[in-house]
Amino acid sequence: SHKTTFYEIFPLLLLQYFIILSTIIQKCTYTRRIIMLINFTIENWMSFKEKTIFSMIASRERQHVDKTAYLKKYRLRLLPVAAIFGGNASGKTNLFKAFNFAKNFIINGTQPDENILAEPYKLDPHYITKPTYFSFEIYAFNTIYEFNFSVTNKKVLEEKLIKISSTKEKILYH
Repeated sequence: SHKTTFYEIFPLLLLQYFIILSTIIQKCTYTRRIIMLINFTIENWMSFKEKTIFSMIASRERQHVDKTAYLKKYRLRLLPVAAIFGGNASGKTNLFKAFNFAKNFIINGTQPDENILAEPYKLDPHYITKPTYFSFEIYAFNTIYEFNFSVTNKKVLEEKLIKISSTKEKILYH
């Protein structure tokens, strides 16, 4: 009998987050463990010049503490849902485009001699040739994993998967 590993389901987990475009708490029927998005980080993407983090980490507010997921091993509370709101042209759509780009990049990869459709920040000429950066922190199987990558329109510069325990980090692939 084959036991499904985190590495086999990681792209599917990301796809679920992107299709629904909100954070999901999902119970895996075969493990009964929670899988959650912790952070999504982008830099040099469309209107996001500087590093920007979409975080599901709860504040220290105690009013709705019973509604958060507590990761005892990490002493971390996560929000079960999030809403994105803001004025016109404040970046909401560009954040979702970043999610969609990252999803397609992870699932489909790249082809030799094919341009990568990254969309760097264009209002500063110095940023057009700089890499675009994406990072996901996900809690799965009682462990936090960080997957990040940086690309230009020509090539993948870095791709890394890190396993984060409560005391150390281990690079699983780089």
